[in-house]
Amino acid sequence: MNIQYTVSCMFGNPKVFISIVVKKPIRVSISGEVERPGLYLFEETSSNSNIKKIPTFVDLIHKSGGFTKNANLFNIELFRRISDQNNNFNTKKTSINIRKLLIEGNQTHNPYLMNGDIFKVKYLKNNTEFNLDIVKSNLSQPFIKVNIVGEVVNPGEFEISPNTPLIQAIYLAGGPTRFKS
Repeated sequence: MNIQYTVSCMFGNPKVFISIVVKKPIRVSISGEVERPGLYLFEETSSNSNIKKIPTFVDLIHKSGGFTKNANLFNIELFRRISDQNNNFNTKKTSINIRKLLIEGNQTHNPYLMNGDIFKVKYLKNNTEFNLDIVKSNLSQPFIKVNIVGEVVNPGEFEISPNTPLIQAIYLAGGPTRFKS
């Protein structure tokens, strides 16, 4: 954090003015079932009306590429360091439930990011029912890459919407070769 200060003294009455020029960035990490797990850096931003935008968990999900298809969206762990009255640091653990955020609008499941936060998105097998709702939300990528191989006119890698039916993907690759004229 860069701090700017000015000292003025008039007739033995010193006055000190301190202002923060640049705030320290927020560093958080996310592991597990996201497209790009890792360490991410966020800085507070200001809008035209000088309202500070503090990054949230949803901002982290966007930056990390969204959830994988096997993400446990009902129990994402957040580990946060919190100091007590004696300035000793303790790690507190809490759970984030994306369903409560998306379906019920419960914003307590979209916490503000704090420096040092660690998020763990666990693996959950057969997590298809609610994941279909996530695919339709803005928490997933707008396109996925698929490889279409076999008896199609143009096999290869294609970018398609997450809800694209299989037959539409086949026709994107030129359709089956046996129908070729």
